[in-house]
Amino acid sequence: MSRWGEAHRTDASAAELTPSEESWRRGARRLAIAPELASDIAEVSALGRQVSDLALEATHGGPRGEIYGSILATCSTCHRRLAIEPEAPISSSAAPPTK
Repeated sequence: MSRWGEAHRTDASAAELTPSEESWRRGARRLAIAPELASDIAEVSALGRQVSDLALEATHGGPRGEIYGSILATCSTCHRRLAIEPEAPISSSAAPPTK
């Protein structure tokens, strides 16, 4: 009997949802040296250095959840400072704009 909303997890699907240590560290290394973190705006540059430092900490095996949360909070601060709004996802059912 099947129940709606019940999540069925197999060992294979659990592995897909859990990032590997190597993937985590590879992403952290890339983030630590991302050129997008540099800025000529002092506050933004300081936030970029903070993200870079957090990413470096992640490459050395710091607590993932704590580091990830700190990175998101720091990125959010910078995005608010620069008035960067997230883009709305494009719905597959939405009609393309007409000219």
